[in-house]
Amino acid sequence: MRLCKLMLAFPGDAEDALLAALSAHSPELPGYTILNGDGHGFGFERADIPERVRGRVERLVLMSVLPADHVEALIAVLRHTVPRQDIAWWTEPVLDFGRLA
Repeated sequence: MRLCKLMLAFPGDAEDALLAALSAHSPELPGYTILNGDGHGFGFERADIPERVRGRVERLVLMSVLPADHVEALIAVLRHTVPRQDIAWWTEPVLDFGRLA
């Protein structure tokens, strides 16, 4: 089975809706990690005043390793249930994955 890492970068006010959509999807994500981050990129003109002064916007970043053939359906569900311009996604190949014990 080919694995990939799904990355989602999103504003904090999208977290509840995004996680609800992910948990309702079948098959459910095998697990994920969410980190705090800052970004500067596409759509920065919508940044609020404090973000413009800092030069970056606050974002959360979700990472999950899942079968590569599940990504397309999952992204389609997210596009339907959480259609926001300020949520970015991408995938990266995972060469191997496992647990240490």
